[in-house]
Amino acid sequence: MEWEDLLEASWKEKHSLVYSVNKNICKKPIKDVWHNFITAIPNCNSNYFSYRNDKRPLLTFGITVNHQKYDDYLYALSFFEFENVLSSIIDDYLNTFNIEISQFSDYCMKGMKEDE
Repeated sequence: MEWEDLLEASWKEKHSLVYSVNKNICKKPIKDVWHNFITAIPNCNSNYFSYRNDKRPLLTFGITVNHQKYDDYLYALSFFEFENVLSSIIDDYLNTFNIEISQFSDYCMKGMKEDE
């Protein structure tokens, strides 16, 4: 996903956002094959990098659904602050395996560039 619309808004608001409730934030509509989605950005301390004097997340998370019958699940994830659950899981993982997330991200980006 491009850095704008719901991703940027979710980061700035520090909570998950559901597309159907926040369509006014989006510059372009969701693709026809999808009905709705949620974006959640883990708010753990290490989940950011500096970009042009701004902080941006290293990891983002989203769920896209293809039918309105799943909307209630997305709303529940947002209501129960799923981004905090993700943050806790990520923090536990990073602490258990002693991983520096920014170095891991750099390593992944280097590998992606080599594959191009």
